[in-house]
Amino acid sequence: MEQEEEPKESVPSDLELEASNNQKPVSSPNNCIFFYGVTYLGCASVNAPKSENEINRVITTLNEQGKVFVEITMSVPQTIEEKIVLLDAQEAIIAQYKMSHVLFVVRGAKNTAESNCFAFTTCHGDSSENYIFSCHVFRCNLVDAVSKILYSFWTVFNRQNQQLHNSRQHRTSETSLSSTAGQLSSVASSLLGSLTNIGSSNLASLTTPSTNSLDPDFCDYALKYVNGSKQDQYIFSATLDIKEEEPKSQTFQLVPREKEFFKLRKNIDKQINIHIQQVTNVPLEIERCFGVLMCQGRNVSNKDMQLLDLVSMGKSAEPGSGNRSPGYVVTAKWQPSNTNSALHVLNEETQKNARVFMTMAVDLVINGLQDPVRFCVESKARIFSQSEKFWVYQKNKHVEHFFLQLNKNKEELGVNSMYSLKSIHSQTELMRKKHALEHETKMEMGANVSDDENEVVMSGLGSVSKDCAEEELMDWSELLCKWRKSTWNERPKGLQALVRKGIPEALRGEVWQLLAGCNENEKSMNESYRLLLSKDSPCESVILRDINRTFPGHQFFQEENGQQALYKICKAYSIYDEEVGYCQGLSFLVASLLLHMPEEQAFNLLVKVMYKYEIREIFKTNFECLHLRFFQLESLIKEFLPELNEHFVDLNIESHISGKNLMSTLSISSKKSSKYLCSTGRMFKPLSSQK
Repeated sequence: MEQEEEPKESVPSDLELEASNNQKPVSSPNNCIFFYGVTYLGCASVNAPKSENEINRVITTLNEQGKVFVEITMSVPQTIEEKIVLLDAQEAIIAQYKMSHVLFVVRGAKNTAESNCFAFTTCHGDSSENYIFSCHVFRCNLVDAVSKILYSFWTVFNRQNQQLHNSRQHRTSETSLSSTAGQLSSVASSLLGSLTNIGSSNLASLTTPSTNSLDPDFCDYALKYVNGSKQDQYIFSATLDIKEEEPKSQTFQLVPREKEFFKLRKNIDKQINIHIQQVTNVPLEIERCFGVLMCQGRNVSNKDMQLLDLVSMGKSAEPGSGNRSPGYVVTAKWQPSNTNSALHVLNEETQKNARVFMTMAVDLVINGLQDPVRFCVESKARIFSQSEKFWVYQKNKHVEHFFLQLNKNKEELGVNSMYSLKSIHSQTELMRKKHALEHETKMEMGANVSDDENEVVMSGLGSVSKDCAEEELMDWSELLCKWRKSTWNERPKGLQALVRKGIPEALRGEVWQLLAGCNENEKSMNESYRLLLSKDSPCESVILRDINRTFPGHQFFQEENGQQALYKICKAYSIYDEEVGYCQGLSFLVASLLLHMPEEQAFNLLVKVMYKYEIREIFKTNFECLHLRFFQLESLIKEFLPELNEHFVDLNIESHISGKNLMSTLSISSKKSSKYLCSTGRMFKPLSSQK
């Protein structure tokens, strides 16, 4: 039995050493994630570094009795080889801990004063005889931030654990690998409890680092597009950063960027930084910049661009590698409150799900080129209020590649330029054209291919045969007669076996309602439905957008009556269940019910499915249950289908990619052609066979 000692609050030795040796801000790795609004409560020595009870006791003690609190910014790396870094208000390093030295991670108990706290234990020492175990405790200003921080930890350990597992199959010395994998698995398992508090939007931002690598095949496509040659192709990269002025420190800080858009605040002065780097071919020297321009939208004309105030220009301090030039950095100032009306859209708050396009351009004079070159970088942004606080920062840069095709000039008197610009195309522009061409090719192929699986069809297109074997119909007819005569709550024998074989399409409407027990309060639910339709729903605009996207290939939903019934049920449920309201995906579930029964009965069954079978849990705020299901799905695949799991890892496919449709719409939204209605019936079998 492990003995527990009263934790003694202290400042770790490595904290004191780092604080005394560091006097200036330092840069962190590009792939790290910054978390603001974190307080360091201190550390205590522990005897059992993997005892959740002991760590929770330390958290409680330091949170209640701690005297030395330090406001910090925490930088969490994305790889096991890097370090967790604690920064002060001036971005100077206070302390740092190797990620590989973290032994266990625990969050404070829910519904307590420690719910916004978390801790991790570390190990110091040369050998097992003189190991010292420390427990470091932190508190977040927002409870949600705890889950996001711990998810970042879990991502690192889980990724490394999978890599070690794969390496173990190709190496002979497995002892050390097995030990390390066991430690990583232990840390990853200790983080499971925090995974359910992460919203879907934050999940995407934390698990998908921004990469814009240069694909050789795409370079070849760029050559074919302009009918150019490899020796005349010059590729440049442009990295766009945006900084906002902090009122207190009067300094400019990087704005967060997630899901391919910048998060900006209105009425705050900004700095636009564009770093131009040559990637291929003979180095060309950038002589100067004579303008940075900006415009709302994309594919804009030159006359719509607005000139910004140039702050600085010059070669990058970072040396180039290989044949690459050092690069050229241009900085301009954007004052939203002082600019003319042409940019007013970029200084107005956007709706929750809305994004605005913006285009940044930089005009450069390059030695050896006859004319100046304009690089136009397109990006998206969401505009927040001036007082908005961002608690999770991912150092995520926006990178765009440009493909220049140059013609070498003939040596003539009076001609000083070696090259003239034949064409310039951005990677985004070429990607749009490539996708459009591929789509046209698929459509042409689809017209000539008779195989149903290869057709490009709209969701809901096709029909389902209502034919059923006579013997099967007799079995169902006999069972339904008994069921109607008996108590509705008492299910007849043989029901489960028939349901597992599949409910005939013609009987699904009645059988689903019987299985869910809709008859218990049918009259009151019908009255409630009519009453709910007379009220206004805050989700009406969202519902109306989804109606046209729900089974657009099905004739019933191409007509006004079908769309109207779908809209009415979605609206009524959004009022009935205020906590869930309306979420994207619900319309597919409602549509599948409407195809088998009248709208009043469909609404009644929808309520039963959502509440009785707890489908509504996955639609709740932050999608906590949904992410728990993702984790369970991933764990089951690892345990029972290891080869499939390795295949997914190789392709970088995560559970939320394949599981979203399965969880949120019972896979109904992904069905194609005449098979989708049959699959709808099968999707309901796991639900309908339960009591």
